[in-house]
Amino acid sequence: MESSTPLVVVIEDDAAERKALGRVLRAGGFATAAYASAEEFQAFPPAQRPLCLVLDVRLGGMSGLDLQRMLNAERSTLPVIVVTAHDDPGIRSEAERLGCRAYLRKPFEGRALLELLRSWLPGT
Repeated sequence: MESSTPLVVVIEDDAAERKALGRVLRAGGFATAAYASAEEFQAFPPAQRPLCLVLDVRLGGMSGLDLQRMLNAERSTLPVIVVTAHDDPGIRSEAERLGCRAYLRKPFEGRALLELLRSWLPGT
């Protein structure tokens, strides 16, 4: 992986969703690292600092919001995009309170995700 290519980490327990997000991101010019769980991400973090995390709320073990809480406790400045198929106002409110930079309800257009990520790149 080329270090000048921005890395986006995807944490999604659904294998088909994980693959689809990876394809969209790579087609958009981003490198990807995909994880099936928050625990896997914690055990094997990427060597390169990611541009952001694309984080599903409902995961098999620790939830996406639990991971976001842990990152906050570690004083992480890593931007988080929360994605979910369950647009619950309480979940959305909690994700925003925890500092997510964006909240996307599945299904969402890949173009919207790519535009958001490109807006965070230096020099844009």
